[in-house]
Order: sequence, then structure tokens, then C-alpha cells
Amino acid sequence: MYGVDGQFLQVNRALSDILGCPASQILKLNFESLTHPQDLLIDEPLRHDMLEGVRTNYQIEKRLIHHQGHVIWVVMSVSAVWNAKGQILYFLAQIQDITERKKTKQRLLSASIFYAP
Repeated sequence: MYGVDGQFLQVNRALSDILGCPASQILKLNFESLTHPQDLLIDEPLRHDMLEGVRTNYQIEKRLIHHQGHVIWVVMSVSAVWNAKGQILYFLAQIQDITERKKTKQRLLSASIFYAP
């Protein structure tokens, strides 16, 4: 869960495991600082659309930066939570690590280049 400013408000153990650092450290960060810089170009317009009321949720595949510095691929589903006045209180994000799936797909694509039936 993170605020409209991107600051983490609550973190579960699954995200701590994915990022390789304790929740207490993640809570000091915002989602932008964990997102691969190139993927902010995709993520920011979607979040902006939610703030403007154009959309209520979105799902993307994006890269996060692990605590040790390497890239982790995730699928992230984000939904807004509103108050009674229709203002966004915060965003709920469900994040699933898909790094191995991405690596396997890349290996298969690389192998198929050299395969001639």
C-alpha cells in the first residue's frame, strides 16, 4: 500500500522477500525509487490517470531494483482506494515476482533463433 505521493504506507513480507530487504527499510522509500528508471515512463502516466479519475486500476509488467542492485521482473496490479468524497486515499498494489518466467522466455526465444525445423 502506498500513498498518492508514492510513499509506502504498509508493506507485507512478500514484498520484503522480493526486494531482499526488511519492511522497515522499504517504508522509508517510495515506489519510484524501487522502479527501474525506464519503467517509470510507463508507470507514471498510469498512476496519473488514476489520480485524474480516468482509470480505477491498472496492471503492468515492470522491473524493480533488488536491494543488492539487480533487476527483478514483476507483474503489478494497482487499485485505488477512495474516501466517501471520491478522493483517493491510497493505492493497493499486488506484486508478483515473474523474473524466472522472463528468463525462461528469453532463453526459449534465444534458442529458437538457432532452431531450424
